[in-house]
Amino acid sequence: MQAISPKQFQEMFTRYLEDKCTPGEVDLIFAWIRSGHADHLMDHTLQAALTDPEMADSGAESEKQWVLSQLLAQIAPDQPEEVAPPEAPRTRRLFSPWMMAAASLILLLALGYWYFAQETRQTTKIPAVAGAFHAQPGTTGAVLTLGDGSMINLDSTGTALPKTQGNASLSRKNNELVYAAGSETSEATAAQASATEAAVYNTLATPRGREYAVVLSDGTKVWLNAGSSIMYPVKFEKKQRNVVITGEAYLEVAQDKDRPFVVQSNGISVTVLGTSFDVTNYPDEQKTSVTLLQGSVRLSNRTQQLLLTPGHQAQIDHTAGTMTTRPQDGSRVIAWTRGLLDLDNTDFVSLMRQISRWYDVDVVFKGMPTGVRIGGLLHRNVDLTVVLQYLKDNGVHYAAEDKTITILP
Repeated sequence: MQAISPKQFQEMFTRYLEDKCTPGEVDLIFAWIRSGHADHLMDHTLQAALTDPEMADSGAESEKQWVLSQLLAQIAPDQPEEVAPPEAPRTRRLFSPWMMAAASLILLLALGYWYFAQETRQTTKIPAVAGAFHAQPGTTGAVLTLGDGSMINLDSTGTALPKTQGNASLSRKNNELVYAAGSETSEATAAQASATEAAVYNTLATPRGREYAVVLSDGTKVWLNAGSSIMYPVKFEKKQRNVVITGEAYLEVAQDKDRPFVVQSNGISVTVLGTSFDVTNYPDEQKTSVTLLQGSVRLSNRTQQLLLTPGHQAQIDHTAGTMTTRPQDGSRVIAWTRGLLDLDNTDFVSLMRQISRWYDVDVVFKGMPTGVRIGGLLHRNVDLTVVLQYLKDNGVHYAAEDKTITILP
């Protein structure tokens, strides 16, 4: 295994805090943790975090003691407690600057420990949280509706896929659905295929608590967030590539200058030639948003058109019928594709809707918290009790019963 110095590990961890680590770097960190060769690297990194003057001045001692107790509980859950952990800090903020960095370190180490525990014992303990129920985070899975109306549950490895749909082959690789366009051997075959394939549409849908990816027949890759769907032809026509999306999806569109790619979503058309963008259109949200990472897209509805440039987001207010744009960091918007929940770019109600979709729970509002600042990134693979504990520690009152979270005054 590649050797690494404490300084290199700290630099890599800094990039992790800034959400700039590549998937390869994250995998490398986990590999070191699983191997048991990273203990001294963790010691150096934690010590640097605790002694950083910028962090030291911004966090109360009670915060630091609480973070340390949580760290010990995560990385050594089977060891008996010799000293009672201090009370969690009472703060109206979700994170202080010190806790933001330290908690991120905890999440990284806890995640690494979780992987290690899965390989060695297949189980891991989750601390109990008073007044909350356990809800496991979402996972990969979807329902595929074929052209004949039959449905296949992609959660089940025992359900076989048909080898073809129309003139496209169909396979499942690494939790992805993959279509490959067939080739016609003669003009007659091509004409016959054209007549039949235009009517062959498939729909991929993710229930609450599930996410999935599909590679369309033109090479476009689509990631579906929880509670979303995409309807698409198994093979695109010659002049245009049309799909229909509900919920949230991130698309990396294969370039084809002769066939624009068009996304239809709640009365909005997004036209692209080759680009990467996120579209969010949930029925329980008042606005549709399109965030562009690369390339360019043209949006249109009944009354307006606009051209979106990278690093910007378009918001469509369906009540007012208006489209507006604003600067937006696309990498934060698609943090969910990397297993993260972005708390900076959402209000409390939208955050709870995301929690509802990902953990497959219902949220009822009987009040709204005041004085709570939402910020930071949170791993989406933690138990719901961890998320609820963060909310509780920062002034959010709630009751949890029968898979329903009730937000109280």
